[in-house]
Amino acid sequence: MGVDLDPEPTRWAVLGRCAIYLAVNCMHPLLTDAIKYHGGAPASTFLYVLPIYYAMLFLGFWNTKQSIWKCNWWAAVQIAGTDLMHQIFEKVGLVFAGSAVYMVLGSSSVVWTAFLAYLLLGKRLSSGQCVGILVICVGLTIRSVVIEFKSGPEELIGATCLFIAAILHGLSYVYNEKYLTGPNAIEGPNLVCMIGIVNSIVLTLWQLVWTIPRWNTLVVQNIRDRNGDPVVIIVCYLVLSSLCLIRSATLWYIIKHLGAVSSGVLKGTRTAITFVGSHFLFCHLQPSQCLTTTKGFSAAVCVAGVMTYSLSGRGKRLHNQRTESDLSTADSPRGSDKDKERGSETQALAKVEEGTTTVANTSTTTTTQRRHERAR
Repeated sequence: MGVDLDPEPTRWAVLGRCAIYLAVNCMHPLLTDAIKYHGGAPASTFLYVLPIYYAMLFLGFWNTKQSIWKCNWWAAVQIAGTDLMHQIFEKVGLVFAGSAVYMVLGSSSVVWTAFLAYLLLGKRLSSGQCVGILVICVGLTIRSVVIEFKSGPEELIGATCLFIAAILHGLSYVYNEKYLTGPNAIEGPNLVCMIGIVNSIVLTLWQLVWTIPRWNTLVVQNIRDRNGDPVVIIVCYLVLSSLCLIRSATLWYIIKHLGAVSSGVLKGTRTAITFVGSHFLFCHLQPSQCLTTTKGFSAAVCVAGVMTYSLSGRGKRLHNQRTESDLSTADSPRGSDKDKERGSETQALAKVEEGTTTVANTSTTTTTQRRHERAR
Protein backbone atom coordinates (compact mmCIF):
# COMPACT_ATOMS: atom_id res chain seq x y z
CA MET A 1 0.00 0.00 0.00
CA GLY A 2 1.09 3.57 -0.58
CA VAL A 3 0.54 4.85 2.97
CA ASP A 4 3.80 5.50 4.82
CA LEU A 5 3.45 3.95 8.26
CA ASP A 6 6.89 5.11 9.41
CA PRO A 7 7.31 8.77 8.45
CA GLU A 8 9.93 11.02 10.00
CA PRO A 9 9.26 11.37 13.75
CA THR A 10 8.14 14.99 13.64
CA ARG A 11 6.15 16.50 16.49
CA TRP A 12 2.84 16.30 14.63
CA ALA A 13 3.45 12.76 13.40
CA VAL A 14 4.06 11.53 16.94
CA LEU A 15 1.30 13.59 18.59
CA GLY A 16 -1.20 12.55 15.92
CA ARG A 17 -0.53 8.86 16.50
CA CYS A 18 -0.66 9.32 20.26
CA ALA A 19 -4.09 10.95 19.94
CA ILE A 20 -5.35 8.17 17.67
CA TYR A 21 -4.01 5.47 19.97
CA LEU A 22 -5.57 7.17 22.99
CA ALA A 23 -8.99 7.39 21.33
CA VAL A 24 -8.89 3.76 20.21
CA ASN A 25 -7.78 2.45 23.59
CA CYS A 26 -10.51 4.37 25.40
CA MET A 27 -13.19 2.71 23.26
CA HIS A 28 -11.70 -0.80 23.42
CA PRO A 29 -12.65 -1.72 27.03
CA LEU A 30 -16.05 -0.10 26.67
CA LEU A 31 -16.85 -2.18 23.59
CA THR A 32 -15.65 -5.32 25.36
CA ASP A 33 -17.96 -4.52 28.26
CA ALA A 34 -20.88 -4.05 25.85
CA ILE A 35 -20.18 -7.44 24.26
CA LYS A 36 -19.92 -9.01 27.71
CA TYR A 37 -23.26 -7.68 28.94
CA HIS A 38 -24.96 -9.05 25.82
CA GLY A 39 -23.40 -12.48 26.42
CA GLY A 40 -21.04 -12.45 23.44
CA ALA A 41 -17.76 -12.77 25.34
CA PRO A 42 -17.58 -16.09 27.22
CA ALA A 43 -14.23 -16.11 29.00
CA SER A 44 -13.12 -19.58 27.86
CA THR A 45 -13.65 -18.88 24.13
CA PHE A 46 -11.26 -15.91 23.84
CA LEU A 47 -13.44 -14.58 21.02
CA TYR A 48 -12.78 -11.03 22.23
CA VAL A 49 -9.04 -11.49 21.60
CA LEU A 50 -9.38 -12.61 17.98
CA PRO A 51 -9.93 -9.10 16.51
CA ILE A 52 -6.61 -7.93 17.97
CA TYR A 53 -4.45 -10.47 16.15
CA TYR A 54 -6.51 -10.83 13.00
CA ALA A 55 -6.17 -7.06 12.53
CA MET A 56 -2.38 -7.35 12.80
CA LEU A 57 -2.28 -9.53 9.69
CA PHE A 58 -3.33 -6.62 7.46
CA LEU A 59 -0.08 -4.76 8.18
CA GLY A 60 1.70 -7.41 6.14
CA PHE A 61 0.25 -5.84 2.98
CA TRP A 62 2.27 -2.64 3.42
CA ASN A 63 5.47 -2.26 1.43
CA THR A 64 8.56 -2.73 3.61
CA LYS A 65 12.27 -2.96 2.89
CA GLN A 66 12.52 -6.59 3.95
CA SER A 67 10.23 -9.57 3.63
CA ILE A 68 8.78 -10.91 6.87
CA TRP A 69 10.18 -14.33 5.99
CA LYS A 70 13.72 -12.96 6.26
CA CYS A 71 13.19 -11.34 9.66
CA ASN A 72 14.04 -12.65 13.12
CA TRP A 73 11.09 -14.91 13.87
CA TRP A 74 12.40 -15.84 17.32
CA ALA A 75 11.90 -12.22 18.32
CA ALA A 76 8.33 -12.37 17.03
CA VAL A 77 7.66 -15.60 18.94
CA GLN A 78 8.95 -14.04 22.17
CA ILE A 79 6.73 -10.98 21.82
CA ALA A 80 3.78 -13.02 20.54
CA GLY A 81 3.87 -15.42 23.47
CA THR A 82 4.17 -12.63 26.02
CA ASP A 83 1.48 -10.52 24.38
CA LEU A 84 -0.91 -13.44 23.97
CA MET A 85 -0.68 -14.30 27.65
CA HIS A 86 -1.11 -10.61 28.47
CA GLN A 87 -4.19 -10.35 26.27
CA ILE A 88 -5.73 -13.51 27.70
CA PHE A 89 -5.24 -12.49 31.34
CA GLU A 90 -6.27 -8.91 30.59
CA LYS A 91 -9.46 -9.76 28.72
CA VAL A 92 -10.48 -12.44 31.23
CA GLY A 93 -9.92 -9.89 33.99
CA LEU A 94 -11.88 -7.29 32.03
CA VAL A 95 -14.79 -9.67 31.59
CA PHE A 96 -14.89 -10.67 35.28
CA ALA A 97 -13.98 -7.36 36.94
CA GLY A 98 -15.19 -4.75 34.45
CA SER A 99 -13.46 -1.78 32.87
CA ALA A 100 -13.32 0.29 36.08
CA VAL A 101 -11.07 -2.18 37.93
CA TYR A 102 -9.30 -2.92 34.66
CA MET A 103 -8.25 0.69 34.13
CA VAL A 104 -6.90 1.15 37.66
CA LEU A 105 -4.97 -2.11 37.94
CA GLY A 106 -3.80 -1.71 34.36
CA SER A 107 -2.01 1.48 35.36
CA SER A 108 0.49 -0.60 37.34
CA SER A 109 1.97 -1.88 34.09
CA VAL A 110 4.14 1.24 33.96
CA VAL A 111 5.79 0.07 37.18
CA TRP A 112 6.65 -3.27 35.66
CA THR A 113 7.74 -1.62 32.43
CA ALA A 114 10.27 0.44 34.39
CA PHE A 115 11.49 -2.51 36.43
CA LEU A 116 11.83 -4.87 33.45
CA ALA A 117 13.43 -2.17 31.28
CA TYR A 118 16.09 -1.80 33.97
CA LEU A 119 16.69 -5.57 34.08
CA LEU A 120 16.60 -6.30 30.36
CA LEU A 121 17.64 -3.03 28.71
CA GLY A 122 19.78 -1.50 31.45
CA LYS A 123 17.64 1.65 31.70
CA ARG A 124 17.85 3.34 35.09
CA LEU A 125 15.17 5.40 36.77
CA SER A 126 15.46 9.04 37.69
CA SER A 127 14.33 10.35 41.06
CA GLY A 128 11.18 11.78 39.47
CA GLN A 129 10.31 8.40 37.98
CA CYS A 130 10.70 6.74 41.38
CA VAL A 131 8.32 9.30 42.86
CA GLY A 132 5.81 8.57 40.10
CA ILE A 133 5.95 4.83 40.79
CA LEU A 134 5.39 5.47 44.50
CA VAL A 135 2.33 7.60 43.73
CA ILE A 136 0.93 4.84 41.48
CA CYS A 137 1.33 2.29 44.24
CA VAL A 138 -0.53 4.59 46.65
CA GLY A 139 -3.39 4.94 44.15
CA LEU A 140 -3.61 1.17 43.68
CA THR A 141 -3.64 0.68 47.45
CA ILE A 142 -6.57 3.10 47.78
CA ARG A 143 -8.49 1.23 45.06
CA SER A 144 -7.81 -2.21 46.57
CA VAL A 145 -9.24 -1.11 49.93
CA VAL A 146 -12.65 -0.20 48.48
CA ILE A 147 -13.13 -3.24 46.20
CA GLU A 148 -16.28 -5.06 47.21
CA PHE A 149 -17.00 -8.63 46.14
CA LYS A 150 -20.76 -8.62 46.46
CA SER A 151 -21.21 -10.55 43.21
CA GLY A 152 -19.08 -13.49 44.37
CA PRO A 153 -15.47 -14.30 43.50
CA GLU A 154 -15.71 -12.93 39.94
CA GLU A 155 -14.19 -9.54 40.73
CA LEU A 156 -11.40 -11.13 42.78
CA ILE A 157 -10.54 -13.47 39.92
CA GLY A 158 -10.67 -10.55 37.50
CA ALA A 159 -8.42 -8.39 39.69
CA THR A 160 -5.84 -11.20 39.99
CA CYS A 161 -5.83 -11.73 36.22
CA LEU A 162 -5.42 -7.99 35.64
CA PHE A 163 -2.45 -7.85 38.01
CA ILE A 164 -0.69 -10.65 36.11
CA ALA A 165 -1.64 -8.98 32.83
CA ALA A 166 0.01 -5.75 33.98
CA ILE A 167 3.33 -7.56 34.48
CA LEU A 168 3.10 -9.25 31.08
CA HIS A 169 2.10 -5.95 29.50
CA GLY A 170 5.25 -4.30 30.81
CA LEU A 171 7.37 -7.19 29.52
CA SER A 172 5.69 -6.97 26.12
CA TYR A 173 6.49 -3.25 25.83
CA VAL A 174 10.13 -3.86 26.75
CA TYR A 175 10.44 -6.66 24.19
CA ASN A 176 8.88 -4.44 21.52
CA GLU A 177 11.28 -1.60 22.22
CA LYS A 178 14.19 -4.04 22.17
CA TYR A 179 13.40 -5.41 18.72
CA LEU A 180 12.11 -2.19 17.12
CA THR A 181 15.33 -0.28 17.82
CA GLY A 182 19.03 -0.93 17.44
CA PRO A 183 21.19 -2.11 14.53
CA ASN A 184 19.19 -5.31 14.00
CA ALA A 185 15.77 -3.67 14.37
CA ILE A 186 12.75 -5.19 12.66
CA GLU A 187 10.46 -2.87 10.70
CA GLY A 188 7.31 -2.08 12.64
CA PRO A 189 4.72 -3.37 10.15
CA ASN A 190 6.71 -6.58 9.70
CA LEU A 191 7.00 -7.23 13.43
CA VAL A 192 3.29 -6.55 14.01
CA CYS A 193 2.30 -8.88 11.15
CA MET A 194 4.62 -11.63 12.43
CA ILE A 195 3.12 -11.42 15.91
CA GLY A 196 -0.34 -11.54 14.34
CA ILE A 197 0.52 -14.66 12.35
CA VAL A 198 1.85 -16.57 15.37
CA ASN A 199 -1.03 -15.74 17.70
CA SER A 200 -3.74 -16.03 15.05
CA ILE A 201 -2.69 -19.62 14.41
CA VAL A 202 -2.83 -20.44 18.14
CA LEU A 203 -6.22 -18.81 18.70
CA THR A 204 -7.76 -20.25 15.53
CA LEU A 205 -6.75 -23.74 16.63
CA TRP A 206 -8.37 -23.03 20.01
CA GLN A 207 -11.62 -22.04 18.29
CA LEU A 208 -11.58 -25.24 16.23
CA VAL A 209 -10.81 -27.49 19.19
CA TRP A 210 -12.81 -25.85 22.00
CA THR A 211 -15.25 -23.11 20.98
CA ILE A 212 -16.92 -24.40 17.81
CA PRO A 213 -17.76 -27.91 19.17
CA ARG A 214 -19.41 -26.19 22.18
CA TRP A 215 -20.87 -23.20 20.33
CA ASN A 216 -24.47 -23.65 21.44
CA THR A 217 -23.53 -24.19 25.06
CA LEU A 218 -20.83 -21.52 25.41
CA VAL A 219 -22.08 -18.77 23.10
CA VAL A 220 -25.72 -19.15 22.05
CA GLN A 221 -27.00 -20.17 25.47
CA ASN A 222 -24.98 -17.44 27.18
CA ILE A 223 -26.55 -14.80 24.93
CA ARG A 224 -30.04 -16.14 25.72
CA ASP A 225 -29.37 -16.17 29.46
CA ARG A 226 -28.38 -12.50 29.37
CA ASN A 227 -31.16 -11.51 26.93
CA GLY A 228 -28.47 -10.25 24.60
CA ASP A 229 -28.92 -8.83 21.13
CA PRO A 230 -26.89 -10.69 18.45
CA VAL A 231 -26.97 -7.62 16.18
CA VAL A 232 -25.35 -5.46 18.86
CA ILE A 233 -22.70 -8.13 19.45
CA ILE A 234 -21.84 -8.38 15.75
CA VAL A 235 -21.66 -4.59 15.34
CA CYS A 236 -19.43 -4.28 18.42
CA TYR A 237 -17.08 -6.97 17.11
CA LEU A 238 -16.85 -5.24 13.72
CA VAL A 239 -16.09 -1.87 15.30
CA LEU A 240 -13.61 -3.52 17.65
CA SER A 241 -11.81 -5.13 14.70
CA SER A 242 -11.49 -1.75 12.96
CA LEU A 243 -10.13 -0.14 16.12
CA CYS A 244 -7.63 -2.97 16.58
CA LEU A 245 -6.32 -2.37 13.05
CA ILE A 246 -5.76 1.32 13.85
CA ARG A 247 -4.12 0.41 17.14
CA SER A 248 -1.77 -2.04 15.44
CA ALA A 249 -0.70 0.62 12.93
CA THR A 250 0.10 3.23 15.60
CA LEU A 251 1.38 1.54 18.76
CA TRP A 252 4.63 0.21 17.34
CA TYR A 253 5.45 3.70 15.96
CA ILE A 254 5.01 5.23 19.41
CA ILE A 255 7.19 2.61 21.08
CA LYS A 256 9.88 2.93 18.43
CA HIS A 257 10.20 6.72 18.48
CA LEU A 258 9.22 7.54 22.08
CA GLY A 259 10.07 4.37 23.97
CA ALA A 260 8.03 2.26 26.35
CA VAL A 261 7.81 5.16 28.83
CA SER A 262 5.46 7.05 26.51
CA SER A 263 2.78 4.44 27.13
CA GLY A 264 2.53 5.80 30.67
CA VAL A 265 1.21 9.18 29.58
CA LEU A 266 -1.37 7.58 27.29
CA LYS A 267 -2.38 5.02 29.89
CA GLY A 268 -2.82 7.69 32.54
CA THR A 269 -5.06 9.81 30.33
CA ARG A 270 -6.98 6.76 29.16
CA THR A 271 -7.56 5.69 32.77
CA ALA A 272 -9.45 8.89 33.59
CA ILE A 273 -11.55 8.91 30.40
CA THR A 274 -12.59 5.25 30.52
CA PHE A 275 -13.22 5.30 34.25
CA VAL A 276 -15.81 8.04 33.79
CA GLY A 277 -17.23 6.43 30.64
CA SER A 278 -17.78 3.06 32.31
CA HIS A 279 -19.68 4.77 35.12
CA PHE A 280 -22.24 6.33 32.78
CA LEU A 281 -22.61 3.29 30.52
CA PHE A 282 -22.49 0.26 32.83
CA CYS A 283 -23.05 1.37 36.43
CA HIS A 284 -26.65 0.12 36.30
CA LEU A 285 -25.47 -3.32 35.17
CA GLN A 286 -22.53 -3.92 37.51
CA PRO A 287 -21.97 -2.10 40.84
CA SER A 288 -18.17 -2.22 40.49
CA GLN A 289 -18.45 0.04 37.44
CA CYS A 290 -19.95 2.90 39.47
CA LEU A 291 -17.74 5.88 40.17
CA THR A 292 -17.62 6.72 43.87
CA THR A 293 -15.63 9.46 45.56
CA THR A 294 -12.98 7.03 46.78
CA LYS A 295 -12.66 5.32 43.40
CA GLY A 296 -12.43 8.65 41.64
CA PHE A 297 -9.70 9.80 44.01
CA SER A 298 -7.85 6.52 43.44
CA ALA A 299 -8.01 6.99 39.67
CA ALA A 300 -6.81 10.60 40.00
CA VAL A 301 -3.84 9.51 42.12
CA CYS A 302 -2.93 6.80 39.60
CA VAL A 303 -3.12 9.29 36.74
CA ALA A 304 -0.94 11.75 38.65
CA GLY A 305 1.62 9.05 39.36
CA VAL A 306 1.73 7.86 35.77
CA MET A 307 2.11 11.40 34.48
CA THR A 308 4.88 12.16 36.99
CA TYR A 309 6.75 9.01 36.03
CA SER A 310 6.44 9.56 32.30
CA LEU A 311 7.21 13.29 32.19
CA SER A 312 10.20 12.97 34.52
CA GLY A 313 12.04 11.03 31.83
CA ARG A 314 11.37 13.66 29.19
CA GLY A 315 14.33 15.88 30.05
CA LYS A 316 16.76 13.02 29.91
CA ARG A 317 15.38 11.90 26.56
CA LEU A 318 15.70 15.43 25.13
CA HIS A 319 19.25 15.63 26.46
CA ASN A 320 20.12 12.38 24.73
CA GLN A 321 18.57 13.63 21.49
CA ARG A 322 20.59 16.86 21.68
CA THR A 323 23.77 14.90 22.36
CA GLU A 324 23.12 12.70 19.35
CA SER A 325 22.33 15.81 17.29
CA ASP A 326 25.63 17.39 18.34
CA LEU A 327 27.51 14.26 17.37
CA SER A 328 25.79 14.09 14.00
CA THR A 329 26.55 17.79 13.45
CA ALA A 330 30.18 17.14 14.18
CA ASP A 331 30.18 14.48 11.50
CA SER A 332 28.24 16.65 9.02
CA PRO A 333 29.84 18.84 6.29
CA ARG A 334 29.39 21.91 8.49
CA GLY A 335 31.18 20.22 11.34
CA SER A 336 34.16 19.38 9.11
CA ASP A 337 34.79 22.86 7.67
CA LYS A 338 38.14 23.03 9.39
CA ASP A 339 39.12 19.69 7.94
CA LYS A 340 38.11 20.95 4.51
CA GLU A 341 40.19 24.10 4.97
CA ARG A 342 43.17 22.05 6.05
CA GLY A 343 42.72 19.80 3.06
CA SER A 344 42.54 22.79 0.72
CA GLU A 345 45.72 24.24 2.22
CA THR A 346 47.48 20.91 1.79
CA GLN A 347 46.41 20.69 -1.84
CA ALA A 348 47.59 24.26 -2.49
CA LEU A 349 50.99 23.57 -0.94
CA ALA A 350 51.29 20.42 -3.02
CA LYS A 351 50.57 22.38 -6.19
CA VAL A 352 53.14 25.03 -5.24
CA GLU A 353 55.75 22.38 -4.54
CA GLU A 354 54.88 20.66 -7.80
CA GLY A 355 55.26 23.93 -9.68
CA THR A 356 58.57 24.70 -7.96
CA THR A 357 59.90 21.28 -8.83
CA THR A 358 58.87 21.72 -12.45
CA VAL A 359 60.62 25.10 -12.68
CA ALA A 360 63.75 23.67 -11.09
CA ASN A 361 63.84 20.77 -13.50
CA THR A 362 63.38 23.12 -16.45
CA SER A 363 66.22 25.34 -15.23
CA THR A 364 68.54 22.37 -14.81
CA THR A 365 67.79 21.11 -18.31
CA THR A 366 68.52 24.52 -19.83
CA THR A 367 71.88 24.83 -18.01
CA THR A 368 72.97 21.38 -19.22
CA GLN A 369 72.17 22.23 -22.84
CA ARG A 370 74.28 25.42 -22.68
CA ARG A 371 77.28 23.49 -21.31
CA HIS A 372 77.06 21.05 -24.21
CA GLU A 373 76.99 23.91 -26.72
CA ARG A 374 80.11 25.53 -25.20
CA ALA A 375 81.95 22.20 -25.24
CA ARG A 376 81.34 21.95 -29.01
